[in-house]
Amino acid sequence: MQSSLVTGGSGFIGSHLVDALIARGDAVTIIDLVEPTPDRRNTRATYVVADIRDRQLESIIADIAPNAVFHLAAHIDDRASVLDPMMNAEHNELGSINVFESAKRAGATSIVFASSCAAYGAQESVPVSESMTPRPQTPYGISKLAGELYLDSYATRYGLHTVSLRFANVYGPRQYGNKEAGAIAIFTEKLLRNEAPFLNGDGSTTRDYVFVLDVVAALIAASVSVDSGVYNVGTGREIPTAALYEMIASEIATDIRPIPRADVVDAVKCMSLDTTSIQKAMFWQSSVELEEGIRETIAWYRKFLS
Repeated sequence: MQSSLVTGGSGFIGSHLVDALIARGDAVTIIDLVEPTPDRRNTRATYVVADIRDRQLESIIADIAPNAVFHLAAHIDDRASVLDPMMNAEHNELGSINVFESAKRAGATSIVFASSCAAYGAQESVPVSESMTPRPQTPYGISKLAGELYLDSYATRYGLHTVSLRFANVYGPRQYGNKEAGAIAIFTEKLLRNEAPFLNGDGSTTRDYVFVLDVVAALIAASVSVDSGVYNVGTGREIPTAALYEMIASEIATDIRPIPRADVVDAVKCMSLDTTSIQKAMFWQSSVELEEGIRETIAWYRKFLS
């Protein structure tokens, strides 16, 4: 039985990954700052409440002795990273180094890191490929790029199998509509509560939305792949935020209109990811179309809010 460690396993993506690893037959341990909510808890997994920045992390991971480490724990609020870059760096850079070093010392053979398309920043054209030079525009994006570079050094220096996955905008069941969530969760929760959500600018900003179970499949494929490196995880499809809102409002059957507000100054205007590399290296590609994923997400939210 393989031993797998998931940092951030109490979270949205992490909880789905834990379920998939348990279903595969792994012994799974989660390290997270918080206990999972009931809908995100897997009773067959072991949960350890700990901070990835703590020096005690080395002994915790040594006791777990994982074969594979999936590092998802992070401070993910992009806007907050601009207001407090030091805090973001402590979580996402120093915390990641602590995870990587502890995993190496514990004898882990594979580390998969959840990075972000925020590492690219604004590019001249989309979809964006891994060959393009990263130009992150926020401390969050910078911290994700730094995590990739630190992890690559562990592959080069110690021969570990390491993969960094640059996620597009991930959505799906169990993603709560709070300030750290993406537009799909925020729009869905607001509309099901009969409240009007905000729409930034004229709604022409585009994003690539990838379903959470497709992301989980990419994480697992990366952990067993012979290839190391950085790979995009997305759909290659960009959709304007205004069009996304109309899709969700139509599925919910509501005529509530969004409240316009100013655009975010340093937000990337257009983003979608070229996934040719991961398709060739790991035979992975997204399988859930946006319309189908939105229906599944809304169905989950109806039960969650009832």
